[in-house]
Amino acid sequence: MKFGRSSMPSAERIKEMAKLVLNFPAKGGQILAVVLSEMGNTTDNILVAVCKALRCEDQQQKASEIHEFAILKELYLRTIDELGLDRSTVSGPLDTLEHHLQHVVITKELSPTTRDYLVAFGNRTSTEMFYGYLNKLGKAPSQEWELRDVTTYGRDNSDLTTTTISRALGAREIQVWKDVDGMFTCDPKVCANAKPLPYLTFDEAAELDYFDEQVLYPHLIEQAMECDMSIMVKNSYNPQAPGTVITKTRDVNKCTLTNIVLKSNITMLDIKSKRMLGQSDFASSIVQCFGYLGISVDCVASSKGKMSFTLVPSKLLSRELIQLEVDNVVEELQKIAVVHQLHDRSVISLIGNTQMSTFILERALNVLSNINVAIEKISQESSMVKVSLVVHDSVAEHCVQVLHAAFFEFENGVMSPVAAEAPPGPGQERMNPSVLGENGIGGNRGQLHTQSEFSDSFNQMPHATRRSRQLREGFVQLVGLEL
Repeated sequence: MKFGRSSMPSAERIKEMAKLVLNFPAKGGQILAVVLSEMGNTTDNILVAVCKALRCEDQQQKASEIHEFAILKELYLRTIDELGLDRSTVSGPLDTLEHHLQHVVITKELSPTTRDYLVAFGNRTSTEMFYGYLNKLGKAPSQEWELRDVTTYGRDNSDLTTTTISRALGAREIQVWKDVDGMFTCDPKVCANAKPLPYLTFDEAAELDYFDEQVLYPHLIEQAMECDMSIMVKNSYNPQAPGTVITKTRDVNKCTLTNIVLKSNITMLDIKSKRMLGQSDFASSIVQCFGYLGISVDCVASSKGKMSFTLVPSKLLSRELIQLEVDNVVEELQKIAVVHQLHDRSVISLIGNTQMSTFILERALNVLSNINVAIEKISQESSMVKVSLVVHDSVAEHCVQVLHAAFFEFENGVMSPVAAEAPPGPGQERMNPSVLGENGIGGNRGQLHTQSEFSDSFNQMPHATRRSRQLREGFVQLVGLEL
C-alpha cells in the first residue's frame, strides 16, 4: 500500500491511514508493505527554504527564521502532539534539517548528499511518525526498520520505491491511495461530468497526465508491467469507491474512447525547409537537437517540407523560465531551417481503442468543426493508442467539454452510442449522437459520415478549421483518405 502526500496532510488523516492498514484483509501468509509520502507540501516548503538560504546575503541569518521552515516545524510538532507521541520522534529530524539549512546559508552550497537528505526528509519523517503511531496502538510491524543514508530518484518518486519493494517481495498487486476515486475519463476540474474508469491497461495509464500532477508516475507503470503486477488506484478519502484497476490487458471490444487528456501551456515550433524533401536524416537531426538541449517533445506532425513539434514545459517551471531553453533550440534549428514559435497552445489527446483510431479522429474533427474550432495540428502515434489535436489555449477546455459530451455522456437517460458502439460495416452510415443540448454547442447537431462521405465533409469545413493546404495534406497521410 502506498499513500500519497495528499492522503496525509494532518494527524487526523494519518489516523485514518492507520485504520486502512490495520483493516487490510490479509489472506493466508500475505505480507503487507506500506510506503508513505511526505505530509502535504513538505518538500515544496523545504525547496523554497533552500532557495532563500542560497540567496540570503546575510550570513548571520538564522535558518529557524526562514518562513517555510517555521511553517514546517509548526506542522510536525502539532501533528506529533495530536497523535499523542513523544516530540523526540520529530525534534531530532527537525534539528538536523535546520542544521543543513544553516550550512547552506553560510556556504551558499548545496551538495548532492545534502539535497538527497532534504528531498527525503518528508518521507522519512512521516514514516517514523506512522510507525510510532502504530506502535502506540500496539500494532507495530513485526519487523523493526532503520534509517540509512539515502539516494533519491528525484521529486515524487516514492512510486518507484513502492514498485522496487513490491518486486523484491514478489507482490501481485500494488495499491496506490490518492485523493481521487481512481482514473477518470478526463480531468474533473475541466469537465464536471468526468466519469471514473474501472479498468485500464498499462499502455492507456501511461498516456494519462492528470490535472497539474500525474496520478501515477512512469516508473511505477513501467516496473509493474515488467513484473505483471496489477495496480489499484484508490481514494483514501472515500475507501468504498471501487477505484481503478490497471492490468496488462483488458477487454476493449465494447470501448471506443478511454480518456481525453488536456495539456495546456504548450509551445509549438513550426519548422520549414526544402531539405526535408527526400532526406530521411533531416528529421533525425532535428530530434537530436532537441535531445542535446534537454527539450521534451510531446507530439510531431509532418507534411511536405514542414514539421511541427509541441514542447512540454517542465512541471516545476513556468513557461517564462524555460523560454531561454526554447530560444536556444530555435537558434540551433534556424541554422538549417525557418522556425516559427507559437505559444498559448494546448494539446488534446484522445486515448482509445487502437482498432478504432480513424473513427475517433473522424468523430472528434466533426464535433469540433461544429463549434468552429481551428485545429492547428493533428498527430497520431504509430501504436494508434493516442490521437492528439493542437488548439489555442483559449478554447481548449471548451473543446474537452464538448468532446467528452459526444463520447461519454448521456442524452435523455441513454448513453451516447459512441461510448460503446462498434464501427459500422462498409457503406453504412453511423448514427447521429448529439453533441450537447437540443442543437449542440455553437451550431447544428454533429453528423457522422461514412469514410467515403468524410472527404466532402472535410472540404466543406470553414477555412479556419482547415487552416491550410499543408494541414489537409498532413491529414491525408494520417487517415489515408483521398481528398
